[in-house]
Amino acid sequence: MAGSGTCWSKRQTENDQEKAESMELNGACALVTGASRGIGRAIALTLGEAGADVALTARNESELKELAGRIQGMGRRAPVFPADLLRPGDVRALAEAVEGEFSRVDILINNAGAVILRPTVELSEKEFEEMIELNLTSVFRLTRLLLPGMLQRRCGHIVMIASTAALRGFAGGAAYAAAKFGLNGFAQSLFYETRSSNVRVTTIYPSSVNTDMTRQSRLVEHEERLIQPVDIARAVVAALQADDRATLKEIEVWGTNP
Repeated sequence: MAGSGTCWSKRQTENDQEKAESMELNGACALVTGASRGIGRAIALTLGEAGADVALTARNESELKELAGRIQGMGRRAPVFPADLLRPGDVRALAEAVEGEFSRVDILINNAGAVILRPTVELSEKEFEEMIELNLTSVFRLTRLLLPGMLQRRCGHIVMIASTAALRGFAGGAAYAAAKFGLNGFAQSLFYETRSSNVRVTTIYPSSVNTDMTRQSRLVEHEERLIQPVDIARAVVAALQADDRATLKEIEVWGTNP
């Protein structure tokens, strides 16, 4: 699935220098998975504010449509593609639909994920497999479908929303950490495979973020001190706005005063 069209340009003319940096993504075509809430929603909104057109996918169509309305209000395109990334057919249909809508995908934000926290002896095989399937395998499937177009155009940026659990395990997090460690390894390898083709890969490692998923885990004692989804979104945009000669390979985001 190679796609067509040219990449967006981050180069500014002399007359553009006084414009806000937020327009540096003007003309970019992005896809955000897990966009309906939490980190994905914040990333989608921030990309729209930065001038990008943003394709939105998640399972909840009504939440996606509400988000799309906000991005369209910024003057950007925001097509909605409901999908269940646990289904390989949905992943392929999503990739085809987004490339059909935009003609290309410049930015892929692999954000969709879930967490099951349980001691290993209480963890079922089905739960373990589900963590691997959603947090790792679905990322591989979607990336593999959209990557050829980026390589052909010699332009693109893939962002993995991992977790600090991708760097260190913790009690009760065997399945989640295993999936995120796997995502980290995939991203590391992809970085070296694509670098010579001018395709950039950035992995973001958030600590505890104030989202429904974090609150439901019941591991957080001081919710008011959590970093916010917009903090992760700003880190993503900072990586995207870096000059083409530089790549922000990895970014850890921690709370200042936990």
